Amino acid sequence: MELQTISQVSKQFSISTRTLRYYEQIGLITPMKKEDFAYRVYDLDAITRLRQIIILRKLRIPLTQISEILQR
Repeated sequence: MELQTISQVSKQFSISTRTLRYYEQIGLITPMKKEDFAYRVYDLDAITRLRQIIILRKLRIPLTQISEILQR
């Protein structure tokens, strides 16, 4: 799988780019940094983690608990 930009991931999961940036800010996901690329890009690990976060959010689990769950 190739790297995906923040807008591609946003469209794929039907969530806002603002939500993705917030998840980054609180440490739930981490974008990859590419020196020759100006945009945030996400690898397979970040996208898999985002899928988990979305499922847990649909179960109405608070982000603080999600963070604890993902650290295990």
